[in-house]
Amino acid sequence: METWAGALWDRWVRHLAEAHHPQAEIRLESLRRPLSVFFRGVGGEAGRRFAVAERRIHEGRRTWRERLAGTGRLTELPHLTADELRLPAAIAHFPKRPLNRDLYFWLALLAAHFVPNGEPWWLANQRATAVALARYPAWQERYDRLVAASLALRPLPHQLPPVDAAVEEAIRAALRAPGSVRTFPASPRPPRPVMLWLMPQETDAAAARRRPPPTAKDGASSSAAAPIQTEATEDPGSQHGMLLAFRAESLLCWAEYVRVDRSLEDAEGDEAGRAAAQLERLALAEDSDPVASRVRMDLERPPAADADERLREGILLPEWDYRRGQYRPDHCRIDLPRDEAMPAPLPGQLRPLTQRLRAELERIRSERRPQAGQPEGDALDLDDWVRRHAELRSGCPVSAQPRYIDTPRTARDLSCLLLADVSLSTDAHADDAHRVIDVIRDALLVFTEAIEAAGDALAVAAFSSLGHAHVRYHRLKDFGERNGPAVRGRILALRPGDYTRLGAAIRHAADRLAATASRQKLLLVLTDGKPHDIDHYDGRYGIEDTRRALFECRRRGIRPFCVAIDREAADVLPYLFGHDGHVVVQRLGELAARLPRLYAELTRP
Repeated sequence: METWAGALWDRWVRHLAEAHHPQAEIRLESLRRPLSVFFRGVGGEAGRRFAVAERRIHEGRRTWRERLAGTGRLTELPHLTADELRLPAAIAHFPKRPLNRDLYFWLALLAAHFVPNGEPWWLANQRATAVALARYPAWQERYDRLVAASLALRPLPHQLPPVDAAVEEAIRAALRAPGSVRTFPASPRPPRPVMLWLMPQETDAAAARRRPPPTAKDGASSSAAAPIQTEATEDPGSQHGMLLAFRAESLLCWAEYVRVDRSLEDAEGDEAGRAAAQLERLALAEDSDPVASRVRMDLERPPAADADERLREGILLPEWDYRRGQYRPDHCRIDLPRDEAMPAPLPGQLRPLTQRLRAELERIRSERRPQAGQPEGDALDLDDWVRRHAELRSGCPVSAQPRYIDTPRTARDLSCLLLADVSLSTDAHADDAHRVIDVIRDALLVFTEAIEAAGDALAVAAFSSLGHAHVRYHRLKDFGERNGPAVRGRILALRPGDYTRLGAAIRHAADRLAATASRQKLLLVLTDGKPHDIDHYDGRYGIEDTRRALFECRRRGIRPFCVAIDREAADVLPYLFGHDGHVVVQRLGELAARLPRLYAELTRP
């Protein structure tokens, strides 16, 4: 009875304290695509991604209802990072869905005009708000509705202490008239979060201190549904951490908080949850040291001091740094290991598919396309005949020679380079029997055999990387080299390893393509993930460098096209290759058959 009454009281108090309207909730996931289009349409950075903001402890003043219910400390604050716009996972502040939806779009509009130049966060938000409303005055009415609805949820200034009241008055004035508040009152505590503003980004250390303690949802235990009585205590530090001032056999229960490093086994279990459930009272203390349940180590990681060094020998390439807006000269080195493997025949299971695809490409090679307006041909050009007849009837001079339609055999003038990603992620299993690298090897074998029937110049390469000084470019087949057992042996000897420095590999492949004399040049990129390497080549930095390398390709007359075998990479491919410059293969087993047919579509005259 007491437990039931306590749970009922807890639900009632929380409902009274929280401004939450589940019936009007809008989730970020449902708006991710329209928000992305809107953000870029109003001038936001194309490389910035949308992500869910972490729940953090906020030390602003809470209402008496929130203090009574024990709520209001954890909140998802919208803010900008170097690569992302982080927004709440769901918004249900207002009782009407259109207002909650407008709040998402307003935060995206504000972020598109937010320029953090070192000024205080409250001044930067005012400046961004004024610029956004000046550029898009149609948003003024929606903004006024959002301000009125948000102010109704904030505490009234006369109900606050004098210091907090002055801060609240300044926030209200800044929301009603952006740019009118030039000085902000000092306060010993941060103000209550402003839902229409982007909050300042905390440092990693401060963010770690403000992260909430892990809950039952964060762990593997499923038995933590029962309420556990807790009490707050002080962190005793590491003094006498392993000193027992009593006989161990007299220990009957756990009662006091002792700071002991608890080992984590590989197997996930419910021992910790069961032990906590048996305690009469569980003591909790705030610990400033970050704790990770998994440690990721890379023993081959180069020192950070070498991350910006300028190399001096080898095949050197620049790299684009979007933060500086300039290239890092001679920043990447291309290694050209010539993988001399044992010659090998074509595997028997691939021969039927290869013969079928060769026949399809041979038909493309012998295809004849009709050309109108020729002095000689197989048929009369009816369009020319109608034009001549009309000119004759109108009294205009008529050309003396009729025109015909001819279907000559056209010669293809095309070079293609297939660049395959063989990073360590390709070691994952595509199905129960095959890994991703096995599927890639089969696709390369079938592709080289089938394209030989088209008579086009073809080169095949694979790449991986381990830092900017070691970008390995495996030449599996060069231009002018005949396909045969040696090429097949190199392809079959491919092994996955290391990381994906896509920009450097594309630049070197483009150099090889540009050296050919063909009129048309096609660069096919086969990859299973996003750009990533160990020396900070990830996130937006890797994406922007890859995008710059692809822009250089197009400027040199090379058409890049991506064949992706990872659905999770599909969100960044339109930004890198364009909407018509990529395709995602949903079933990896179809890659070997899909790749030559895709080549035929891309190179059809």
